[in-house]
Amino acid sequence: MDLEGLYQQLKAGEIRPVYLFHGPEHFLVRRAVKAVIKGALEQGTEDFNLESFSGNDCDMVRFQDAVGTLPFMAERRVVVLSEAHKLKDEDASALVAYLKNASPTTCLVITAEEVSKRRSMVNAAKKAGETVSFPRSKGRQLYAWVRRLAAEKGLKLGFDAVQLFVDAVGADLERTDQELEKLRLYVGKEGAVASEDVEQVVTEVNIESVFKFTDAVADKDLERALGILGRMIGGGERALGINGMIQWQFRRLLLARELFDRGASPDEIADAISVKYYRERFISQVEKFSINELTEKIKLICETDLLLKAKSRLPDRIVLERLVMGLCSATARAAV
Repeated sequence: MDLEGLYQQLKAGEIRPVYLFHGPEHFLVRRAVKAVIKGALEQGTEDFNLESFSGNDCDMVRFQDAVGTLPFMAERRVVVLSEAHKLKDEDASALVAYLKNASPTTCLVITAEEVSKRRSMVNAAKKAGETVSFPRSKGRQLYAWVRRLAAEKGLKLGFDAVQLFVDAVGADLERTDQELEKLRLYVGKEGAVASEDVEQVVTEVNIESVFKFTDAVADKDLERALGILGRMIGGGERALGINGMIQWQFRRLLLARELFDRGASPDEIADAISVKYYRERFISQVEKFSINELTEKIKLICETDLLLKAKSRLPDRIVLERLVMGLCSATARAAV
């Protein structure tokens, strides 16, 4: 079953006694949990028929009491057990025992980030109810979620705007939702979002400037890189924002280079990193750096991040200029 199948099942009023939602896509897991709670509980009964536990510090005696308690003036009650992957082994065994004989008047919703070591729990949950996997969204699925979340907020993003948005935000649906909310407030009632709106609201630093900067670093053109940095600072960009976007770009380049060295095609790399808007330029930059070069440059960028956050005695501009000299040097470590 997938998320759409779950929604259809709930809409039809079919409530299972057990749901297991697992995977690293926490944003969608939370949406699934909310959907089950809304579908399973009668409105106004949440205070009496909803309890939550965490696998990180679960009191199994209280948990067993909760799942065994009859609902109060309702057809069923809901118990949520989050982070089940953190359960102690003996508590996990107790959970599996319950799943084999789950209460028909309790809807147990379990979430877990990783279940490879809890196969008995997964198997028991499948027999007792439904399991849904939530891997990281990528490729077409990621773009579909951006459009869907935008539509939920009354936003209409054109093709270029969506491409630029994903390039800026990446595959983080939590941040996607937050940035779309910022766009909603920015564009107002009309809801039409252009690429310029995305660049103005979502990115702290102009993405075009970041690509030009990376080209200059790849060419070891210190004068050009310092000039681009100066224009970003002169444009009112914050030092941490500039460094953050540089770090974002070089981390993507490192991931892409690793795929490149394993024989991935440019299209496969762009899909995996979720790059569309600047695809050809991005792939061109990937080919200019080795993994070792990118690793060293990321170390420099991280060190700069710490200096900026620590409010060193040096002005922020000097800290960033020293970073640029390090990034442009033949041996990145030599300039630090």
